[in-house]
Amino acid sequence: MPKKKKPFKWEVKKLDDGRWGLFLCQEFWRWKDKPVMYAAGKQRQSVQSMVDRMNDPNYWADDV
Repeated sequence: MPKKKKPFKWEVKKLDDGRWGLFLCQEFWRWKDKPVMYAAGKQRQSVQSMVDRMNDPNYWADDV
């Protein structure tokens, strides 16, 4: 039986230009010197709500 993969985790970080970015947590990066940014927004609250949704296991459909 194949091993189940650990689900990705996401976090919010402030960008140099003042916006907020939705980033993949560092432990999941393929290359340790290249961060993975999924989205950016002007308000931290809106980006945080995206992170909360993406980190929620009930948000994702299970493969059957």
